[in-house]
Amino acid sequence: MKTLVLCNLIINLVNVCGLAIVWRQNRKVFAGLQLLLLDMVLQATGFLLLLLRGTLPDVLTMVVPNLFFIIGALCVLYGLEQFFGAKSRYGLHIVLMACYTVALVYTSLIRPNLGLRETCIAFMIFFVTAQIAWLLCRRVETSFRKIAGFTGLVFIAYASLNLIRVGLLIAFPPQASDFFKSYALDAFFVAAYLCLSVLVAMSLILLINRRLLEEVLFQKEKYQISFHQVPYAILLTKMADGEIVEVNEGFEQLSGFSKEEAVGRTTIGLNIWLREQDRAFVVTELAKGNRVHEHMIAFRHKSGQVLKGSMSSSVVNIKDEPCMLTTVSDVTQQAQLNDRLQEMAMHDGLTGLPNRSLFYDRFEQAAANALREGKKMAILSMDLDAFKAINDDYGHPIGDRVLVEAGKRLSGLMRKGDTVARFGGDEFIFLVWDVPDRQALLSLLERIMGSFTAPLSVDQQLIQVSISVGVAVFPEDGKEIDVLLRKSDQAMYRVKDTGKKNYATY
Repeated sequence: MKTLVLCNLIINLVNVCGLAIVWRQNRKVFAGLQLLLLDMVLQATGFLLLLLRGTLPDVLTMVVPNLFFIIGALCVLYGLEQFFGAKSRYGLHIVLMACYTVALVYTSLIRPNLGLRETCIAFMIFFVTAQIAWLLCRRVETSFRKIAGFTGLVFIAYASLNLIRVGLLIAFPPQASDFFKSYALDAFFVAAYLCLSVLVAMSLILLINRRLLEEVLFQKEKYQISFHQVPYAILLTKMADGEIVEVNEGFEQLSGFSKEEAVGRTTIGLNIWLREQDRAFVVTELAKGNRVHEHMIAFRHKSGQVLKGSMSSSVVNIKDEPCMLTTVSDVTQQAQLNDRLQEMAMHDGLTGLPNRSLFYDRFEQAAANALREGKKMAILSMDLDAFKAINDDYGHPIGDRVLVEAGKRLSGLMRKGDTVARFGGDEFIFLVWDVPDRQALLSLLERIMGSFTAPLSVDQQLIQVSISVGVAVFPEDGKEIDVLLRKSDQAMYRVKDTGKKNYATY
């Protein structure tokens, strides 16, 4: 359960970053965006406080987080009401929040009751998200319902999930008194909230972007004002020859080219496109009569810097001539953040080596290639001998450094196509690509053993480390990764049982 709460925290931090960028770019254009951003901040803070249960007073880890979740949901409601110009209704919400706060304090601190507390929370989330769904589907002006439809569906799903949860909590109240030790159904709902939080952030950003584009395309009487005030880069080009007719200040800021430098030239002449296939895709889609919506592209700044953008494009008629109206928003920071999160998710946090997930992925690719090309591979399970003694004698910080240095030595033995991963503790796994014969495999094993002959230098200390290795060969010993790992582990444990500091095949 704590892992799911941690994942919710990470996702909400990403959502905060995404909404912060959208808020910064659009705060002068649309009302209510600051409340949508505040919701993401409150959600992230709430999950952080939940994780700190046991280290902070119960009022901060049980009452405050659940208050933040409901206040955040109300912020979305009020923010969207401001965004669409709908009237807000505060009286009923004030009364309900007062009752909810009393119920939360009573079921958390005075007479703890996990089932009743969770029922109150689920009902309040249902109540607020149902109002948001009703706002998006029925209360907004008819002209806005098309762009609000997807976000409305997301909140309908959110409200439905919580209504189901209320029913299940009433029918099957949890027996546990600790949220983190509650039954598996709670874990399912926390995981569902994780997925829905991603959808909520995506739908809100999509909603904002779609409304911005709709105003540029369909409110022609406000064209000049909208064209030059939106924070996105916008350019208007002729379909016939690609000549740039007009650009806005956002384009000048994003691309580095002034209006005078851009108008009359083409995007090819400005050398903006990093990949020709991106330009070809846009041109082809528009020629088919389709719109291009939020297509991710890489483009060049005037300085040569490579940036990433979200591009939308459609065909409009200007003085009876078909032109391409294009908007580009800078998502470089979001892309870099996503890349960093992806890197963290697929690599060991201590050594930087691939983790189990990335290793499995690489094995699947290597195995497919090996079967197609008729090659063999080897899986090597490796443990440092007496690593517990190193931790006991030198301390865990030194033990961690030993693991890092051991990982570096093993990585130094890799060839193209090989992978060294750390699964945890002192367990390393070596995927050896293209083993032509037994002699080549034995030669590699000797090099591995030899690489640990010299002691490791850690914080000006020399620490002697040895290693035990077990080997399984693909496809002779198996074609599935779990089978090969089990057999290589068995071979390694035979080594440990017979004196360590050696290797053995299955």
